[in-house]
Amino acid sequence: MKIFTLIIALTCGLVIMAQDKVVVPVVDLGKDYTEKVLKLSDIGNVSYVPLETLEESLIKSYNHIAMDSERIVITDRSQNQVFIFDKNGKFLNKISQCGGGPKDYQRITLSCVDFGRKFVYIWDNTLLNRIKVYDFDGAFVKQINLTAVPWPDQMYVYDDSHLIIHCDPNNLSKKKVGNVPYLLINTSTGKATPLNLKVDMPISSMVIKYGSDGLANAANHMDIYPLTKNGGKITVSDFSQPIVFQLENGKLTPIIKRSGVGDFNGGSKRISAVQNVSDRYILFRSFVIRDEKSSGKIQVTEPRITMYDRANKTIVKVDVYNEDLDAPGVIETWNNELPENTAVSVIPKFVLDKRHSQGKLSYTVEKLYSALDEEANDVLMILTLNK
Repeated sequence: MKIFTLIIALTCGLVIMAQDKVVVPVVDLGKDYTEKVLKLSDIGNVSYVPLETLEESLIKSYNHIAMDSERIVITDRSQNQVFIFDKNGKFLNKISQCGGGPKDYQRITLSCVDFGRKFVYIWDNTLLNRIKVYDFDGAFVKQINLTAVPWPDQMYVYDDSHLIIHCDPNNLSKKKVGNVPYLLINTSTGKATPLNLKVDMPISSMVIKYGSDGLANAANHMDIYPLTKNGGKITVSDFSQPIVFQLENGKLTPIIKRSGVGDFNGGSKRISAVQNVSDRYILFRSFVIRDEKSSGKIQVTEPRITMYDRANKTIVKVDVYNEDLDAPGVIETWNNELPENTAVSVIPKFVLDKRHSQGKLSYTVEKLYSALDEEANDVLMILTLNK
């Protein structure tokens, strides 16, 4: 990786990265920017996909959602199954090979999808160091045996021959992360190669407080991750690095810089990551963590969402609002694999039930809701972002 040097003051809101002469904007995540209620309809087109509900397609948890122009693939770790639907939500098939045989997996820890090959990669039980591969018909393709790697908490298809994983520094494996938490996994050999991005002091989304006896006596997990993927582009926003990179075709390109993060006086710190990148918008989620010494607990604030508009070069703090539900909305891509300029969220059936009973659903969603069975799957909300 090239070493970049800052050569212009941050007061202008831009920073130039030397060598490649890449100019990137700066967002101060500690600053009180103008607060705005952000309607989903203001930044994109909203559509809804009800997922066909059959006895064999009942979903309990939506741990990973992958989409292309023709398919929706949903991983349900609670049932150890992967469900495949067409773009309109019609159920097509599922991968359900949990067992003890050579073509089975024990437990789905992570998954990702190669739509070109129609493969689903399943990281089978974190400590087993193996990935099972299945096609969209549910047939076993192969097993990838891995060299010992630290505990992964994210996995995406990177290119035709590699997956990319992020390894949580607070993991239970014997092999520790060190300064290389990002690894490329060769899908033929299983060889793990560090991404050319060294992190001196990796930070975990799992904050653990240890007592004098060396045992953990307090912990708190934040819903935040360093990798997102839209189309063929992977965004790397490591918690300990100010620069956010986009990884494509083997090259790390800076796209934005964060300030106002890190350790503060009094034992507090702010961590952040990009939760969505599109041609026009970059959205950050950030938390402040406080070590409450008097109570011995770790306190985490409610997340703050900060949006940079690449077209207008404006920065605002946002509260996302879904007009169709008259309720808060969500824009994120973590642990999902989506087309470019797309975000997805799951609208639970019980939320639709409640908003219907309150008369809060829009005409479009009310019409969709009226066709749902009582035990229907949740509904996907797909946001196609403005360019």
